Amino acid sequence: MDPLERIWKEALQRYEDTLPPKRIKKMLLTPDLESLLERTKLLQSRYSGRPIIRALERAQPFLNTIQSFSEVVKVFLQSDPGIFALVWGSIWFVLEVSPCSRAASLRNALVEYYAEVIGICQDAVSFCSHRSLSNLFIKRFDSSYEENTRRRVEQLKISTIWVDQEASVISSQLIRQELLRGFQDLRLDLRQQPKMHILQHPFHNLPYTRNLHFHARQVELSRLEKDLQPGVLPGKLLVVGLHGTGGVGKTEIALEYAYRYQKYYDAVLWVTAETSVKLSGSFSSLSGQLGIVDQSVQSSHQRCEELKRWLGATSQRSSRPCRWLIIYDNVETSTSLQPFWPTGSHGAVILTSRNPAVSRHLGGPTAAIEVLPFSASEGQKFLLRLGTDRENAASQEERTAAEAIADAVGNLPLAVFLTGSYIYSAGLSLTQFLTAQPHFERTFLFDDQVYSQYVGNYEQSLDKTWSLANFTANGNPGFVLMSNRLDQAISALMGRSLVTRKQGADCISCHRLVQSAVLFYMPRDQRVVAFNKLQFYLNGAFPQQGDGEPLHSQWKRCEEFSSHVLALLDTYKWVKDDVQSPILLCEITSRCAWFYFERGDMSIAHKLASDAILICEKALLLSNHPGYSEWYVKDQLGHLYNVRASVAYETGKTGDALNLHSKIKSMRLANMREGNLDDKWLAAADGNLAVSLMAEGKPEIALPLVLSLLERPDMGPNEDVYLNNACVCHMLLGDYVNALKYGSKAMAAVRRLRGEESAQMAIYLFYAGNIYQKQGRVGEAFDALSKCLRLRRTLMPTHSYTGLTLHKIGTIVQERGDVALSM
Repeated sequence: MDPLERIWKEALQRYEDTLPPKRIKKMLLTPDLESLLERTKLLQSRYSGRPIIRALERAQPFLNTIQSFSEVVKVFLQSDPGIFALVWGSIWFVLEVSPCSRAASLRNALVEYYAEVIGICQDAVSFCSHRSLSNLFIKRFDSSYEENTRRRVEQLKISTIWVDQEASVISSQLIRQELLRGFQDLRLDLRQQPKMHILQHPFHNLPYTRNLHFHARQVELSRLEKDLQPGVLPGKLLVVGLHGTGGVGKTEIALEYAYRYQKYYDAVLWVTAETSVKLSGSFSSLSGQLGIVDQSVQSSHQRCEELKRWLGATSQRSSRPCRWLIIYDNVETSTSLQPFWPTGSHGAVILTSRNPAVSRHLGGPTAAIEVLPFSASEGQKFLLRLGTDRENAASQEERTAAEAIADAVGNLPLAVFLTGSYIYSAGLSLTQFLTAQPHFERTFLFDDQVYSQYVGNYEQSLDKTWSLANFTANGNPGFVLMSNRLDQAISALMGRSLVTRKQGADCISCHRLVQSAVLFYMPRDQRVVAFNKLQFYLNGAFPQQGDGEPLHSQWKRCEEFSSHVLALLDTYKWVKDDVQSPILLCEITSRCAWFYFERGDMSIAHKLASDAILICEKALLLSNHPGYSEWYVKDQLGHLYNVRASVAYETGKTGDALNLHSKIKSMRLANMREGNLDDKWLAAADGNLAVSLMAEGKPEIALPLVLSLLERPDMGPNEDVYLNNACVCHMLLGDYVNALKYGSKAMAAVRRLRGEESAQMAIYLFYAGNIYQKQGRVGEAFDALSKCLRLRRTLMPTHSYTGLTLHKIGTIVQERGDVALSM
């Protein structure tokens, strides 16, 4: 027996002497470290939500202690501890050389040290493997177990100091000579490398065949090629991580790289890393597949250590280094991967993970590659390629349907693949499928039968991706239960790539299918609560529009929240059977629609107003508008119809605009309440009616309405608008003197109410330029329109008004004879 092994046996015997026979028998059943940690996780999962879990969680510090002494545990489990790593400074240095030391005190220190470490490990193992878990937690853990472990930890600290002190004595030449003789006794030759298994043929264990439908991703593959340098012998460990949300194609990119550059590697090793159990099993099995160990080595831990040694030794071999690539697929955390990490090796590693921190932690800040969904064109082409060998053979109708289907699932590759596989397997065209299931992304993607029937190898990963199995508990979204602190919840979700934080903005975003998944699995009662809260929060965030004033000065904030209004309105169509009529959402939608109207997005403004009108009219029909009076709902209808009328006016449908404005006036007359100030809104309806009358060529009818509004003190907030309308009326009547008179008053009101650099000032300048042109004052017209153009280019560069202003300037330039400038 080797001297080192004798010391170990003596320490073990000392500990056994303190135990009754039953405990000694249990000690023989001690699992390895990986099994112990995995069993602890299973216990925690089994007793989750019960009071007993608190006792189990109190054992975690002691399990962490076992991990920190993992090398000691490894020696304990191996039958031949002659060779093991030197890791802990002087303590571990003395650990290896101590058989050569003549100092009895050092020997005694080591025995004490070993005995306490074994004691900690055995007490924790006994605790976690005890059959009567409930009795142990409740009756024994709080007293004897915790006190005994505390004593052992204190004694271990004392033993550590003792070993350190004794180790410092070993520094003389005599001791060094004895060390050399000691190594000879242990049959170790430091001048030679251990014998290592050499591959005779290229090896790979890739779990899937090459994907014939692999599409796009040239940027990611080029980055992998650049960083991993296939064909070049690495001088260090090269690491690249692919991270992104589930189903985005991380595994497919890694697989394609492996097949594309397989000829450059002697071994391509695929390790499944979804859980610690799969990681351990997948990694340890490679040692047998490679022929590094035979069936006599049963310990998973030992098999993994042998593989790690092989990776390090063969990659640094001077005669013929082995070129290898390891792919760790679906890594949960960097901590779970550390026991299986090829430290000190020269090779190539690809990580795939939803957690962006994994790549940065193991490979450095430049090692991470974010994998995003396809672009719109890539998603369309991918879907078309699934159904035909010739993409160009698809009709325009099919191309349009392909674009709509890919867009509905956010161009997520896995979702596009699932949908396309189903469509083509069912013998449908894309157009037929979209017609039959216009909202397929809300239900179809969560149908387990579709997965098992059409997806094959991807069934399990799809279930995890779309059922959000890792984020649900009793059917509730996990991030709702995760934490009361928003920052902690966001951090956890970002760690799974379920949400991202927008750079430079205090907001987060997530893929649309994540939103759909949350809604699909959220219980009805929580869905109602969440929807109502979102209405409340969005109402406070979206800019208010007092007394029908323009939103020009708040466009930036409107734009920031407008997409949320659209999303919530679309969500209502999905959950309308669960929630009450969302009148508050209609009020928010009215403001949002007006913002789009001001910005020139007429189709969006019209759709928003129309959707909200349907909600309000249904609420009135069913008398279902809790919390809101009938008068309020009808008042909102008036505002929403006003948006539609304004859109009709701006798009040249002046007849429709006039009819709608007349309808609005009738609605407000019918909705007036005695003793209230509803006549203010009735007057505003007159103002809008006047605009439609001017557009229909009836300025003489419009002018009295406009002038009457200017006499009302409650119209003060919109004085500049009505002054401009009076200016236009006089201009249409050919009275340019009065037109300029009211225009000058309008400019003064704009400066007072909106500011010199406002969109309303641009409106005044545009009218002034037109009046000057009518009067033949071309120079003044050019100056006014130039100032107008500058403002509109700054405030609304894509608006049709900006193009109209530019066109008007062109006609004036031609009148002046500046042909070259106009061109």
